[in-house]
Amino acid sequence: MLKRMTLLAVAVLCLTSTSYAQQAPGKFKISGFVTNPGYAESDFEGSNFTGALGVGAEYFFTPRVSASLQVSTESYTDSVLVFYDPNSGTYQYDSTSRRTYPIDLLARYHFSGNDRWKPFVGGGLSMVSTKQQAGYFPGNLRDYTHWNVAMEIDGGVTFQITPSLGLDFEVRHSLQEPTFSPVDQTRGSLGVSWRF
Repeated sequence: MLKRMTLLAVAVLCLTSTSYAQQAPGKFKISGFVTNPGYAESDFEGSNFTGALGVGAEYFFTPRVSASLQVSTESYTDSVLVFYDPNSGTYQYDSTSRRTYPIDLLARYHFSGNDRWKPFVGGGLSMVSTKQQAGYFPGNLRDYTHWNVAMEIDGGVTFQITPSLGLDFEVRHSLQEPTFSPVDQTRGSLGVSWRF
């Protein structure tokens, strides 16, 4: 099976290389990505895949300078044991559910690289909205919304499979740690993009 996947990958790269130079890239790029992908497993919560899903749009003013807007969302749930009743064998928990919406507005500089590897660096604003719902024992429920705005830097590389289709690898770092938010100060993402 691994040999078949390797042969398929080599065939795709060889076939796309012949058509690669025939088409100039456009000024717009759209992408879909996952930020901080991972896998978690515990006896209490079971197993699940983690990561924020997002979409992005980028406009190229010149072949080297672009502006990018990216939006993603992720859910977090934390539970803390606050009471155990030994007579009935029941547990009571304080639980907190959070949904985050990181919004990144960035200016980027794209290096020449080569035909396939397109490195870039950038900077701009990171705005994170965190909607939090907290359930406290014995039955109190509270809703909060917090906003964090900070400067951030980013960098990465796009591997062009064809002149239009690319694989994006990116790291963003906020210059200020987010408060009241589970969003990491440094976030890595993997994505697929289409330029037209």
